[in-house]
Amino acid sequence: MSEMGLWMKYQNVDKRHSLVVLHRLNELMPTADRDAQAAALLHDIGKSQSQLGVLRRVVATIVGPRTQQFSQYYRHEEIGIGLLENAGCSDVTISLLKGVGDAQVIAALAAADNM
Repeated sequence: MSEMGLWMKYQNVDKRHSLVVLHRLNELMPTADRDAQAAALLHDIGKSQSQLGVLRRVVATIVGPRTQQFSQYYRHEEIGIGLLENAGCSDVTISLLKGVGDAQVIAALAAADNM
């Protein structure tokens, strides 16, 4: 599956969030390259595996990884890396999502996601 195929698996709320993160990244770092932009768009792709809606994500956040779906939600970063590796995503994009590489880009990605 391609990066676009993965992005299409997002729930609508996640698609909107990823576009907001991309927009914020581009404001914080106008020279962000394709790898950084892909990281912004796909940083939460592992959440698609849990198939939890917004309300159940809130519950999962409160009660912890008590069910298989809640556990998948908690492990979404690790799961997302695996999905991206299987999709043939750039090593640079994957490294950024692992928090390895250009410290400025990693900081900008974190800030864009946490605004």
